[in-house]
Amino acid sequence: MKKTWVLLFAVALVMVGCSQDGDLKVYNETSSYVSFTLNNGEEIELDYSEYFTKSWSLASSIFGNEEKDIDVNYTGDYVFSDDTTVTVEAGKTKKLRIYPDAGIASIWNNSSSFYIEELYLSPSSSSIWGDNLIPYTSIDPGETDDWKVSEGYWDVQLVDDWGDVFESYENWISVDETTIFKYTGFKKADHAAGGEKPSSTTNQTRNEGRIEHTNK
Repeated sequence: MKKTWVLLFAVALVMVGCSQDGDLKVYNETSSYVSFTLNNGEEIELDYSEYFTKSWSLASSIFGNEEKDIDVNYTGDYVFSDDTTVTVEAGKTKKLRIYPDAGIASIWNNSSSFYIEELYLSPSSSSIWGDNLIPYTSIDPGETDDWKVSEGYWDVQLVDDWGDVFESYENWISVDETTIFKYTGFKKADHAAGGEKPSSTTNQTRNEGRIEHTNK
């Protein structure tokens, strides 16, 4: 009789189950930093090649393993801001790899006294410059301003505080790399800023044309 009770108790324990960790491992697969939050919590930053692991205690029994959905919001130097939902399961490890999907157009004001007051970034396949990206600020002498862009050919137009226009056409910007555009206050263009581009400059194949400020 005693053995029967012991056996029944053991079976009950198996049926009730136990607690096991469900793990999430986040990898930075870019050549710079990435940052992310889990369920809108504290921001976590990873340098190049680093990873982060977090565990949740979840129930596990013969009837199955408990699952938990985790909302991940992420960004980085070479990563457009995005979000995803991953599911972790008791007794298992879920891996999330953050890959680069952007390059950086870095605008460097290398002059000693001029201010960049207008900035236009436009895919080389586009016939127009689009909107001024810095309508309420300027890029001061010695400063840089970084913009994430999708991979492809890009045109850059700058306007300084004298109203002079400076342009650079058909610049290839790669994912996971930074391309520096140096302004010195010389070699200005002979036409007004913005509007339509010269038709001879729109020869490249179309790219996604996505732009996002780095906010650094």
